[in-house]
Amino acid sequence: MAVTGTGTGVLRFTASGDAVTDIHVLGSCRWVGGTTAGDRCSFTDTAGNVIFEAEADGANFTDGWVFESKWASGITVASLDSGVLNIYMSARG
Repeated sequence: MAVTGTGTGVLRFTASGDAVTDIHVLGSCRWVGGTTAGDRCSFTDTAGNVIFEAEADGANFTDGWVFESKWASGITVASLDSGVLNIYMSARG
């Protein structure tokens, strides 16, 4: 799948393995649409450092996090079992 929103302030990821290589300053993220208990969502920087991870506890699960200007050198979705992951950028380097 492709990452959308690269020219805007919101990156939208739809599948595990989706990635962007630019440096970003993250404001927040939101995982929407976890469908089943146990579904997972996580993303890392290019060094493999976990930036966010969550596990659904039931249907229609939503989770997110506010980073207060977290720098990330590249973003890779390590797991996205269902739903979409939106990452809201403060800036792009």
